[in-house]
Amino acid sequence: MNPVRTRQKKSFFPWIVPIIALVATSWLIYKTVSEKGIEIVVNFTDGSSLKEGKTFVKYKGFNVGKVTSITVAEDLQSIDAHIRLNHSVGNILAREGSNFWLVEPRISVSEISGLETIISGSYIEVRAAKDSIEEIENQRRQFYFHGHSQKPLKYYDEDGITIILESDGTQNIKKGTLILYKDLEIGRVTGTKISNDTIENFIVIYEKYQDLINSSTKFYNTSGLTIDARMSGVEIKLDSLASMISGGISFKTTKKDGKKLTKNSRFQLYKNYEETGLSATIIKLTTQSAEGLSVGTKIVYKGINLGNVDTIAFEKNHIIIEAKIQNRYKDL
Repeated sequence: MNPVRTRQKKSFFPWIVPIIALVATSWLIYKTVSEKGIEIVVNFTDGSSLKEGKTFVKYKGFNVGKVTSITVAEDLQSIDAHIRLNHSVGNILAREGSNFWLVEPRISVSEISGLETIISGSYIEVRAAKDSIEEIENQRRQFYFHGHSQKPLKYYDEDGITIILESDGTQNIKKGTLILYKDLEIGRVTGTKISNDTIENFIVIYEKYQDLINSSTKFYNTSGLTIDARMSGVEIKLDSLASMISGGISFKTTKKDGKKLTKNSRFQLYKNYEETGLSATIIKLTTQSAEGLSVGTKIVYKGINLGNVDTIAFEKNHIIIEAKIQNRYKDL
């Protein structure tokens, strides 16, 4: 037996334990680092609803991280939420263009949302900058973000399709105002913006109700209570309970074969149903005298009120009276 070869074999075994220990230590270090996640900071103007170690970060309902600490930002006017994202999604979300916003209960006359947070607590919702992994990987890494106090408008398209109603600003439309169809909520106002002399009201129509609306649709404001006081009398109209509480917008589609709804389609928002011109037929009367007549004077046939005088004007030595006749009597 060769004594040199025996000594070589014996001298190899003492190295096995250190090698195994080194491999195990390296694996533990890798596991600890990989499970620790990725640290980011999201700046909010107000952090009263955030709690260290308890406020979760969610992506479409799934927990993907947690707030670890909260500090005052350098501007002394906002707070920084220090967040640890799960390593599996951190590489996706810690990218330029990701959006973070607070989800907390909101209860008012025009909006009820985030009720699930009453039990679970407020949380931070996040969306990646792009829809595909390939596009996301082309975004630069980012570890400091400015968060939103509410869900950004562009993400409401997840609930349906966004369209724009143009108004003059006198109709008191607010975020959360309901879009109603026969007292059924089929959408809601998600935001408003001033554009030149027009107010743009952004609304989302839920996906399953989109076929109710096309290019022939006319939208009108339903405030819940309308009082029309004229010389001929006082008329009081009550709308649905939902619109009385929160205000509402209703609509009527006049043609089934109208052009289908598309994203950012624009419509005029009328002040009431009468202004849409759908409720009455306009007739013109010519007379030599309007004595005893006024706007609102009833037009009566065999004791039935067919409509009312809408305008009285002088034109070429004649008096021109425009009246609105209810559509159900227009054949008369």
